[in-house]
Amino acid sequence: MRWILSLLCVVAASVPGVAQDGPAGETAAIYTRDGIDLLLDGEADGFPGVLSQPLFAPETTPAFAFVREQDGNSDLYIFDLRNSDVVQISPGAPFGDAPVAAAGIQYNEQLAWRPIPDSRGRQWFAFVSNWEDGNLDVYLGYLGTEEYVRLTRDPAPDASPRWSPDGRSLAFISQRSGDGDIYLAEDLDGIIQKGRPGTSASIRPLLQTPEAEAGLAWNPDPAARLLAYTQRVAFPGRDVQTFQIRVLDVSRRADNNLVVTDDPLAHYTRPIWDPHSANRLLYVKQSVVQDVSADLYITEFRWVDGRLENAVLEGYQTPVFNRVWVGGHNLEWLRGGVSILCQRDDPTGDLPLYSVNVNKWLGKEEGAVVPFEELSGMYPGITEFDVGNDQLVFVTRTGDRYRLFLTNIDGENVAPFATPNYILAKPDRAPLSGVNRYVVAGSAVAAGVVAYFLLSGDESASPEPIGRPPGLPR
Repeated sequence: MRWILSLLCVVAASVPGVAQDGPAGETAAIYTRDGIDLLLDGEADGFPGVLSQPLFAPETTPAFAFVREQDGNSDLYIFDLRNSDVVQISPGAPFGDAPVAAAGIQYNEQLAWRPIPDSRGRQWFAFVSNWEDGNLDVYLGYLGTEEYVRLTRDPAPDASPRWSPDGRSLAFISQRSGDGDIYLAEDLDGIIQKGRPGTSASIRPLLQTPEAEAGLAWNPDPAARLLAYTQRVAFPGRDVQTFQIRVLDVSRRADNNLVVTDDPLAHYTRPIWDPHSANRLLYVKQSVVQDVSADLYITEFRWVDGRLENAVLEGYQTPVFNRVWVGGHNLEWLRGGVSILCQRDDPTGDLPLYSVNVNKWLGKEEGAVVPFEELSGMYPGITEFDVGNDQLVFVTRTGDRYRLFLTNIDGENVAPFATPNYILAKPDRAPLSGVNRYVVAGSAVAAGVVAYFLLSGDESASPEPIGRPPGLPR
């Protein structure tokens, strides 16, 4: 079904008087540019329900997806910024009028954009629906069509699709062989070129374990073939299982599962690769033994003697932001991979936005953590956001009223566009001179002591041990 909301052509409600420069004419770390546009007011535009999960399409396609939840149903939409059209994504229209699911609950969510258009310029995406058979399956489609391709047909639920950076493969989580294993649909060119139902794809398991996997994140370098994910791990002598970060080397069939964190006392989730250099992985840590909020950590990798290792301090991880809010889609790298945008889990409940200049933080420079005071002050009820190039789409909530806004962002923390400088594509199989080999898990003990003090305003941190037993800094 296609929705065209002509009233959205009123992409008005621009906020006047937004400064394009920082205080006293200096460029700020991050600021809005050219005003803020109200795109959709759920209550006023006849679009009631919870609006969530905004997700920009690749730069070549001016659009973003979002989800509306109402009365137990999840509806998936794409907002086309070229003409302010809202298109509903549902396989129900082309396949008939059969019941959606056994319980009558409609689920269309988890959209993932293909990173590149096809040879005809069409922008493809994957999503999850329970329309046919009442079972969660992965579907494919492209902008401008209402005919979607059902990719998976196993009776077990399939979910969380993620495109490889070259757009030829799609990783997803399936329960067909466990609590949640990683599968890969390969050689999707045939489906994409034909663009119609009935085309088959090759699907194989990438990882099958007794525990659950989730949180898939492809390294942005197509040549790297690295897939980060979270895995539920049971530790000897511990009753509580914890989620840990792993990196799967898809190009290798054996010895391809690399340990990043190994901690029985904390969960590590939401891995996100640096989009520019692709050698840094951002993720969230949350203790299971203390009543504390989540924190952001980063690990920088390099290849040493054919293995992926921590380039900064083996066996240690570096915190970059304290008390981060992880209630929704609200953690992103900004353009250029210099900084991240996140929200603080503030006791007031306002969830203010912050930009964190990772380069400054790792370089021990002051001013790395900067509040996005302009936007947080005007919109204290931001619940989720996404960043695409120099655009920011965000959702606000006031009571039961949800609204979608769009603005351009700029500043020191939004780096100018530059061709990515990927560094993890080819393993260096020669041992580095004078450097001992250690696994990423941090179970080795190194010689020497190196102390790190990374200061920014009222924040201070030093690298912390990832694994058990903790190694000494080298």
